[in-house]
Amino acid sequence: TTDSQGSDTLDITVKRVRDGRVSNAINDTLHKGSYLTLVGVPQSDGNFIMKALPKRPVFIAGGVGITPIISMIRKLHREAPNTEATLLYFNRDAESIIFEQDLRVLEMQMGLKLHLICNQAPSSRRELVQASLSHALLEERIGELADADVYVCAPTGMIAAVKGHLLT
Repeated sequence: TTDSQGSDTLDITVKRVRDGRVSNAINDTLHKGSYLTLVGVPQSDGNFIMKALPKRPVFIAGGVGITPIISMIRKLHREAPNTEATLLYFNRDAESIIFEQDLRVLEMQMGLKLHLICNQAPSSRRELVQASLSHALLEERIGELADADVYVCAPTGMIAAVKGHLLT
C-alpha cells in the first residue's frame, strides 16, 4: 500500500504477461483494493522482513521483484526517512516498470537514489538507463559496497549474477 503509516495487509503484485491465463484473468477481474482468499499460508523464509533498519541499504530488483523491495523502502521512509538508500530496478523495457509513480514520490520525499535500468529504453525517457547488469554498472551506480546492506529480489538467474558481481 502507499499508506505512510504502514499496513496490516499483504500486498501482492500480479504482472500481466502475454498469453498468461491466470495472471491475465486476475488482472481482468481483481483491482487495487480487492480482497483475495488464499488457500494456504504464503510461503517465505523470512528474508524480506527487515528486522533492523540498515544504515546504508542498497536494493536491487528485477521485474516484479520490486514488490517486497518497495515494502522495505516504505518502511525506511516511515521509520528512518533520512537513511541514504539506493535502488537499482531492472526491467526489459519502460512498459515493464511497475510502481514507478510510487518510487518517484519516495525519491522526492526521502532522497531515494533511484536508478531505473532497462534492456531497451526509449530515447524520449532520458531518466531511464539503457544497460544490462554488470560489475561495472554496479560500481558506477552504487559505489563502495563494503559498508552497504544489499537486498536483492529478482529472477533466480539475476540473483546469482548479482551475487557473483558483489563477491568479485
